[in-house]
Amino acid sequence: MSDRANPLFSTAAIGGLANYWRQQFTRFLAGEPWPGALFSDHADYLNECAAIERLFSISGRQALGIHVEGHDFCFTAPRLLTGSWDNPAAGLSAMCGVYQALEKKKSAQSFATRAHEFKKAGASWIVVLDGG
Repeated sequence: MSDRANPLFSTAAIGGLANYWRQQFTRFLAGEPWPGALFSDHADYLNECAAIERLFSISGRQALGIHVEGHDFCFTAPRLLTGSWDNPAAGLSAMCGVYQALEKKKSAQSFATRAHEFKKAGASWIVVLDGG
C-alpha cells in the first residue's frame, strides 16, 4: 500500500503471510512477532491481510475438534491458497496469476529478470537488476 512506512517490503510481510511453497496462509497473533513497523497497530495489520486475501480462493480454517486436557488450544485445518477469485482452481499458479492481473490492470511495465540489490537514494529506491 502506498501509505505504508516501507511499501517495497510490505507485500512480503502481508501477502508473504502466505508460505508460497506450501500455499499456506497464516496470520500473526497480536502476541507474536508480527511486522509492527509497517502498520499502525495489529488491527491495521489484520485489515491489510484481509484485503490481500480477498484476491485469492482460500480453503481451511475449520475447527478439528481436538482438545488437549489442561490446555486451551484450538486446532484448525490449515488455510490453503487454492486459487484466485477469477480462477479458483489455479492452485500453485494463483500467486503468479494475481500478480499478472494486477500488472495488466495498472499498465505496469515488467522485466524478465531478477532484482539482486536494493539501494536507498534520497526519497527514491534504486533496484539493481541481474542484467545491469
